[in-house]
Amino acid sequence: MTVVRSEEPLTQRWGDARDELGDLQSEAAEIAAALGRVAKGDVRLAISEVGDGIAAAVRTGIFAGIAVVLTLVALAWLPLPILLGLAEAMPLWAASLVTVAFLTLLALAFALLTLRQLKRTSFVPREALTRIKEDREWLRQQLFESKN
Repeated sequence: MTVVRSEEPLTQRWGDARDELGDLQSEAAEIAAALGRVAKGDVRLAISEVGDGIAAAVRTGIFAGIAVVLTLVALAWLPLPILLGLAEAMPLWAASLVTVAFLTLLALAFALLTLRQLKRTSFVPREALTRIKEDREWLRQQLFESKN
């Protein structure tokens, strides 16, 4: 092992080392601030995605509410005129069955629309999670390169 001797005075070398350490601290602070900004952006994205999922769930709830209200109205009023109209052309029991079948199909159609909307709704912030994983990998690469 060789010792490198410098002609500069010890105070000068000490000052240079202190300046270099200050520069390193400044660079580390800039990197930390940049990472903080990236993390904040990812959190904002995740919040936005969850908000989109909540908005979709609200819309789905509205559709379900409409389906319930329409079903109740149909069950309360629609059977009577349909039943009376059909009773003119067929026996009363057959008119009753046709009326119930029609109302059942209407309710089923709205239930299927509700289920389809629920399947499309996601509460997982997939894009934000992907970006966080990418940022983590980038940071690992940066740390690995700085060690080499």
